[in-house]
Amino acid sequence: MLVEDTAHIHYAKGALAMYALADAIGEDRVNAVSAKATPRGGGGLDVHLTGKVKKVHADELGREEEVPVDDELPVGVLGRDNKVLFEQRIHVKGEDFDVVLAVPDGAEKAAIDPSSEMIDRRPEDNLIAIEK
Repeated sequence: MLVEDTAHIHYAKGALAMYALADAIGEDRVNAVSAKATPRGGGGLDVHLTGKVKKVHADELGREEEVPVDDELPVGVLGRDNKVLFEQRIHVKGEDFDVVLAVPDGAEKAAIDPSSEMIDRRPEDNLIAIEK
C-alpha cells in the first residue's frame, strides 16, 4: 500500500503472501478445497464447495500477523476448456467457508477466484474437480 507507483513491488506481494502461507501451514492445507455436485430438478447442478482461507498483514519490515478474515471472495465453476460458467462473490468470515452454488450443467471444476481477479502466481491451485 505504501509503495506508491512502484508496480514491480506491490504486484508481487500477493504471490509472496501465498508462498508464505504455504510455508507456514503446508501446501496441502492451502489447497484443501472440496466440491461435490448433485443434479437439480429442472436442470443444472448444486455444487457444494468447502474450503479454508487465511489472511495475513505484513508491516513495512515484512513481519506478518494473521488477521481475521471478513471479506468478499469470488467463487464459481468452470466447464470444458476452463471456461467460466458461473461466478459469484460470497462473504467469508473466519477461516472456513461452505457454500452451495446453483450452477448450469457442464460444470467440471469448482474454483476460488475463477476469473483470476486476484493476484496469484499459481492460479491452477485454486481449482478442484467436481465430484458428481
